Amino acid sequence: MDCGPTCLRMIAKHYGKHYSLETLRQHSFITREGISMLGISDAAEYIGFRTSGVMISFEQLVEEAPLPCIVHWNQNHFVTVYDVKRNKK
Repeated sequence: MDCGPTCLRMIAKHYGKHYSLETLRQHSFITREGISMLGISDAAEYIGFRTSGVMISFEQLVEEAPLPCIVHWNQNHFVTVYDVKRNKK
């Protein structure tokens, strides 16, 4: 259930900002069911980031996405993406 706030904490740390997981949980309105993308966005903006939620293809993630970023994986888990490498076939 902490995957969203944990991802946000990782992004913040990447940019030299340090926040407790509890602070990020509070500002992301986490519940027993987890966290929404809006909750992550609210917490990110609270700590000074600008956010945008978009649905993109893998190709767009590789070519266009600013990294690091938070990805909502399979609609049930958040992960932090620092780099994307293609498999060569």
